[in-house]
Amino acid sequence: MVDWLGAHDGVRNVHDLRVWALSTTRTALAAHLALVGAPSERTRTTMAAWAKHSKDRV
Repeated sequence: MVDWLGAHDGVRNVHDLRVWALSTTRTALAAHLALVGAPSERTRTTMAAWAKHSKDRV
């Protein structure tokens, strides 16, 4: 997960990554991302889609 998050344009560092089970079929994730300047359109789109997907599943 750290590698995937860190591979996006504008992400300088990923830290304080936490993953925990909400149930036997659902997980949650929280992380701090250090960005270089404003994130690229690709990064914003990818992160927004991922966050929406995650929210819809919880």
